[in-house]
Amino acid sequence: MTQAVDAKLPATTSGYRHHNWWLVALLVVCIPGVMIGAAYKDTLSQTLPEALPFPSTFSKKASGYSALFDLSQKLGVPTSRWMSPYRNLSKLKTSGTLFIVMPWEDLESKEIDHITNWVKEGNDLVYLDYLSFHTGHNLVEKLKLHVSAAPLAKNKELATNSSIPEVALVPTLTVSSDMGIEGGQSIVGKAKPACLTAVNYGKGRCLIGSVPDLCSNKHIADPAFKNNFQFMANWLASAKHPILFDEKCHGYSGQTNVFFVVLKSPVGFIILQLMLIALIAFISLNQRFGKARTLSTARKISNLEFIEGMSETYRRAKARDTAWAMMFIPLKAKLCKSLGVAPDAPASELAMAWSESSGKPERDCQTFLLKAQAALERRTMSEEELLDLVATGDGLTAGSRELLPARRFMGA
Repeated sequence: MTQAVDAKLPATTSGYRHHNWWLVALLVVCIPGVMIGAAYKDTLSQTLPEALPFPSTFSKKASGYSALFDLSQKLGVPTSRWMSPYRNLSKLKTSGTLFIVMPWEDLESKEIDHITNWVKEGNDLVYLDYLSFHTGHNLVEKLKLHVSAAPLAKNKELATNSSIPEVALVPTLTVSSDMGIEGGQSIVGKAKPACLTAVNYGKGRCLIGSVPDLCSNKHIADPAFKNNFQFMANWLASAKHPILFDEKCHGYSGQTNVFFVVLKSPVGFIILQLMLIALIAFISLNQRFGKARTLSTARKISNLEFIEGMSETYRRAKARDTAWAMMFIPLKAKLCKSLGVAPDAPASELAMAWSESSGKPERDCQTFLLKAQAALERRTMSEEELLDLVATGDGLTAGSRELLPARRFMGA
């Protein structure tokens, strides 16, 4: 047998070499395919229409803010994403400018307190929202501003307030807004209410606007909106650094698993391809030749031999009380259930019901029940007493269909 196995080793090694070449070929084909597929997916996501606006820096669609995020980084402004609870702003002693664009849900009162207290300590805030569905009203009112319905513009080019340093070289802004903000220092024009305003709060400074698409991706290549990006670049350059683009308000969390981050990238698709290839190779290398055979699990001894062996075990152990308990307790439970008698009823009551049902003498039934119960409680039975009780029980249960299982068991 050993010689036969050794003779096949060269062929097996050759087979492994062929599998390795197949793995290399699959890698050469799959890796470029995954890279091209990822690029195609990004391009396709930018061209398809959006069901709902999603102004996230992760989104490359029309309503996203990935263009402003990349522009800020290319201008050398320290930029990062904020994906932690707002209480960590002060708890972790974070400094900078928090940039919030159109949260999915209205901020809770505790979250507003964390943000405003953080701004009061000397940090900056940029908050852009439609403000038409009462989202953001609590934050705006906390900053001592007021929101009112005032259709101001629809992609209209408005003059800026030249008294503000950030708009000194930006004569106009192209904005669309249905809500006005009263209070603070107007950015666009001198009329009130304004769609974009600046307000000081404590030691910090806030830019509040009802124009969430001020610098969205759809405007980055439009010459009519170039002043918007210039103004925002000026504002971020003069604001406190770093610029923290808020992604918590869009459902992202900083407490992510490294495996999920990797799997979302093209590297993740490559890893999944490699895992699939490895699984196929493992299955192919462990194939079994020949038809599967079922092993027999049948008992090697008959039931009668098993019963005789158990009875001999109990006899040698002199466990006659245990054997009698295994026979009498099921019999009594079956009697009580069939005759409708409570399990804790006296033996006389059970004997009377048993006699009426089976036609056996009540005295014999009661005598048997009393002897059987006494034998259980005494725990010292002789072999003659056990055989006598078994024979008596078989005689009383003979001919009873309701007690057929118990009768057979006692007969064993």
